[in-house]
Amino acid sequence: AYDSGNIVPTGVAYDAASKMLFFGIPRKYSKVPITLAQLSTRSYNSAEIPNPPLDKFSGKSKQPLSSVYQPVIDDCRRLWVLDVGIVENEAERKTYPIIKPSLIAFDLTKSNYPEIHRYELTGEAGKNPLGYGGFAADVVNPKRCSDKNEKTYIYIANFDENSLIVYDKKKGEAWSLKDDSFKPEGVTTFTLNGKEHKFKAGIFGIALGDRNKEGNRPAYYLAGSSTKLYRLDTKLLKKKSSKLEPKLIGDRGFKTEAIALAHDPETKVLFFAEADSRQVSCWNIKHELKPENVGVIYTNPNFNFGTDIM
Repeated sequence: AYDSGNIVPTGVAYDAASKMLFFGIPRKYSKVPITLAQLSTRSYNSAEIPNPPLDKFSGKSKQPLSSVYQPVIDDCRRLWVLDVGIVENEAERKTYPIIKPSLIAFDLTKSNYPEIHRYELTGEAGKNPLGYGGFAADVVNPKRCSDKNEKTYIYIANFDENSLIVYDKKKGEAWSLKDDSFKPEGVTTFTLNGKEHKFKAGIFGIALGDRNKEGNRPAYYLAGSSTKLYRLDTKLLKKKSSKLEPKLIGDRGFKTEAIALAHDPETKVLFFAEADSRQVSCWNIKHELKPENVGVIYTNPNFNFGTDIM
């Protein structure tokens, strides 16, 4: 038995080749039967079924998944999930014992979606896993996906630790980076059903821009409790001891805090799922970032606290 009201997806990824949607459904509440789900858009008609039933992820995980917040698909058609290893609902921890947080990849080019990679996060990288926010997968050269020596990096935000975790797949190691730009600016107020909720979150959302000839990219990021947007070169993130040198791009304006953002490589536009404004906003990276250059593509009074955008 399960409570449908407790099934709250917080992340989504779309595989265009299979026309499949994948959802992260963390075990924040009791009786959540599956933490990773899928939905085939080939067989789903929104006009006929406004609320389609989600299917359990059909991939072959080598170990049961504890709690997944966000799925990410990289340029090699690998589905990455970050299993935080701990459920938020303490009453459920006997059913789902605490384990080390893990990065897991599934091969979407195979029909049974087999698990092809797993890495346990330890030390500073594995500290406070319930603080993990968004993450991005960076394939340095997508033309070398079949090469055993291909290079992929995963960048994970931790909004409680105000840190950015970098995982080097080829070397099989991860490290934690800190910078003042990862810190919250203040307290954010979120209103739901007439009640105010306050939170203070550091770096939360991260999105990658276009690659240069060396395979490096701009990493755009923001703190959950900030209206400022920053940029870093992934060349610096790939080195443990490098000085980060982030660049402040600009301020998006009053009450525009967001925890999720996405980059469209065709239009060069960044999209932001805002926390309390009931809207999705956008900004073209070719222009100066200031409130008058920020547009709104969606607004709805029932749109509450966007946690992911693709």
